[in-house]
Amino acid sequence: NKKPKTYWDSVRPVPLEPEEIKDYKVKDSMYQYQRDSVYTQHYRDSMRKQQAKVTVGSIAWSGFTRSNYDPKKWTSVKWEPLLKQVSYNTVEGVAANAEATISRAFPSIKRELSFTPHVRYGFSNRHLNAWGTLNWDKRTFRWMRNVNDDEDEMFSRSHFDISGGKRISQFNKDEPITPFFNSVLTLFFNRNYMKIYENYFAQFNYRAQMQNGLKYRVNLLYEDRIPIENTTDWSVIKYSEQKFTPNYPTEKISQQFTRHQAVIAEASVEYQPGQKFIQYPRYKMPLGSKYPTLTLTYQKGINNILGSDVDFDKWNFAVADGMNFKLGGQFNYRIDIGGFINDRTVFIQDYRHFNGNQIIFASKYLNSFQVAPYYAN
Repeated sequence: NKKPKTYWDSVRPVPLEPEEIKDYKVKDSMYQYQRDSVYTQHYRDSMRKQQAKVTVGSIAWSGFTRSNYDPKKWTSVKWEPLLKQVSYNTVEGVAANAEATISRAFPSIKRELSFTPHVRYGFSNRHLNAWGTLNWDKRTFRWMRNVNDDEDEMFSRSHFDISGGKRISQFNKDEPITPFFNSVLTLFFNRNYMKIYENYFAQFNYRAQMQNGLKYRVNLLYEDRIPIENTTDWSVIKYSEQKFTPNYPTEKISQQFTRHQAVIAEASVEYQPGQKFIQYPRYKMPLGSKYPTLTLTYQKGINNILGSDVDFDKWNFAVADGMNFKLGGQFNYRIDIGGFINDRTVFIQDYRHFNGNQIIFASKYLNSFQVAPYYAN
């Protein structure tokens, strides 16, 4: 697919017609013009002027994205709307969040750097939490592609991020109930299903995909876990027979956990055998496989490092696939098996939580039980 025109002329069994030659020349010229026009100052100025203005409405409700449209140092700012991030729970009362992402692309080295700061304030417990995430992504930037680039560099991808600060987390990291649904249930049905705790944390993540489709991920987490209690029982509708429960998984523990520290390392590998690809000039596209996807995860709670109190070894192996029976429908399945090799010191946050669902809307079918309490299993 990189052969010159003379090569194709030499192997073409039937010469091109004059109309075909003219058609190809026109299309090539149009493609080159459209490609080159992206670099012009006039085009960039026009795109900048067409961006929506930053208004009170966009800050509060719709959000906005602003960019300089510079192909050599692409920079953008994305603002998440404030009102859509407001929630209510029995610990913080009204919780307000602010979040934005600042991104800068480096096309010459096929990288993108982004920083996302978060600020959260609870008006009932008056706690301010702030944390940030720094992402460093390996990407292919179309405006800098070079036919002499190494092919491996064009379709492999990697992602690295570090984050830290003080945040609110659910006991189950999969977050089986969203803040929105928890807010509705708390305000109108006296149900505080979401259980949260505060933590000072630092986290490192790295994930990548190899040329053959193998995906792997490593994660290192430090948390200083702080228990927090309910500070309000206000709701729009009150039911005398329904009382708010304490802010911890009452299905599994009888009292609030004690403050502790945790250092946890995690590694996972995902692979789908027999996967096929389409090879394009500068990248590959996966087509899937008739075989399922296999995922192996190992998690180590490291004791006596940075004051860590945890000490466990946890593993999990999963098999998942989607089978298309055409007129017969689609069949998806997921099978998990796992356990603890060592469980000397395991806190409630590090249990293997099987996601439940106690609202009227279905949760993810392959990752939850539709009628189980959130922390019963």
